[in-house]
Amino acid sequence: MKLLKRLSFVLVLAVLFSSCSKDDDNKLEDSLMGTWKVTSQKYNGEAQELDVCELKTTVKFTESKVTSTEYEGENCAEEFSETDSYTRNGNTISITSEGETVNIEITKLTSTTLELTQVDEDNDVYVQTYAKQ
Repeated sequence: MKLLKRLSFVLVLAVLFSSCSKDDDNKLEDSLMGTWKVTSQKYNGEAQELDVCELKTTVKFTESKVTSTEYEGENCAEEFSETDSYTRNGNTISITSEGETVNIEITKLTSTTLELTQVDEDNDVYVQTYAKQ
């Protein structure tokens, strides 16, 4: 549960930091596969300042698995890495960890940018933006 919340938080914060416009650049048919590095995050519409280690956070999508890796400390050493199963249905990603499933919305997906939005049980909104690596 703790790992799922952490992964969800990382994914959602990236989507919150970027705008949620639905312009022509939102090509949800673009590939989610690959490694994405966090560039920004928002919590309830407010931009969150990311330190140098947090900006190393990555999310890697394969056909059925997602791996989230976070860094921390003086040398930005890897602090946390978790791999979970996921499914994608349109613009919704369902991540399952320790028997629990969290749904995250893809609000923007291009060949270079990924925005993910999650609303938690308290109606807090997390948005994270990632750049393709």
